[in-house]
Amino acid sequence: MAESPKKTCVIRTAEHFDAICSPVRASILETLLAFGPMPAREIAAKIARPVSLTHHHVGLLVDVGIVVEKEKVKRGRHLERVFVLPFDDFRFDFDTNPKVAAKGMLRLVKTFGRFTERMFGRSLQGGLTELMKEFATFRCETAHLSKDSILQVRGHLQAIRKIFEQERGAPGGDPFQVFWSFYPLGVAAESFSAGKAKKSRKRHQGAG
Repeated sequence: MAESPKKTCVIRTAEHFDAICSPVRASILETLLAFGPMPAREIAAKIARPVSLTHHHVGLLVDVGIVVEKEKVKRGRHLERVFVLPFDDFRFDFDTNPKVAAKGMLRLVKTFGRFTERMFGRSLQGGLTELMKEFATFRCETAHLSKDSILQVRGHLQAIRKIFEQERGAPGGDPFQVFWSFYPLGVAAESFSAGKAKKSRKRHQGAG
């Protein structure tokens, strides 16, 4: 049986970036991606947030079309709205408005950085577990990469992503999170090198 084609959400406008640049909304998207359609009440339980706050953030995602209402189901005397993420992937449009895209990407990096920091802090509330001691890894690598090396790194990152996609919703296992950023440094590398050279000259002058 052939797989159905993946649906991609194109993040293009400032409104799109505003919608996803929130640790709470990032966790809502991750939850819907991992567990499928569910009402705000269940999302709130998954992300450990108040139901009213979760409703508010889900509504913001619905307003820009990133999340949609799938159906209404009866729960007791009331109807409960069930929400779904109708996309399998996200893609950034860098061409329509490069300034909006650049500003949005920076905000997104900060957002996921805060989200990762928050989740890591929660994971430490019970102390350092054996899993944490054995598997927690933090590194920052910087190098001049050839085109072949760039493609290799991207391939490895895509392979990691595929593992997470395959394991989502699978029974058993331990919950893990990975957060990465991979990008060309460009002028940042030039300014970094210039700063190091300037400090080196000052040290040599002081020694003289």
